[in-house]
Amino acid sequence: MTERRWRASGSEMFRGLKEKFTQLPSTQRTASFRCSSKSDDNLDCTWRQYDALLCEGLELAGMQNNLGNMKMVQAMMMSYVQSSLNYGLDWKARAGMIAKWRDPGWHARGRLDEREFNLVKASIISKPAFQKVVNTTCEGLDGVRPHCREFAPRALFCDALGQAAVAIHSAKDVAHRLEQDPPRREGSLPPS
Repeated sequence: MTERRWRASGSEMFRGLKEKFTQLPSTQRTASFRCSSKSDDNLDCTWRQYDALLCEGLELAGMQNNLGNMKMVQAMMMSYVQSSLNYGLDWKARAGMIAKWRDPGWHARGRLDEREFNLVKASIISKPAFQKVVNTTCEGLDGVRPHCREFAPRALFCDALGQAAVAIHSAKDVAHRLEQDPPRREGSLPPS
């Protein structure tokens, strides 16, 4: 798995979001800060952080009700979960990322509260169609990444959320929404 393959994964609109998001100065600055003390190859660390930051930002925007009507977002996400590879989740790319790294670079579980967003997340993750995508993603990775089924649901959820967000709004608009309130976790941002 390479950065080029990651950038090429997902729908055309989701690829557009990745492009816009990775060009944001706040994204580049935060990824650089997170990678400054890592022993990973810095280029691999950077795009790994881009993926993590995008997921964190999408989740935060969803929790803050900043992606629009959650019923519409949920319906769009389930559409992507149930669609074929061309229009659905790129589980092959996600499997490649999980195989490449011991962990995805962020916590396996999101924030635990009962806001509407987390109820939507729990609902989607529990659907048999979503679990089928998780199982397909992790198939054959048990020997290399025995905890794949812990990490894959959140990563695939973020992929679906990103695709739904850009289907409802433009990639530029979603990137702007994510830039307005970047993820803020201890040790995740450089000092201002």
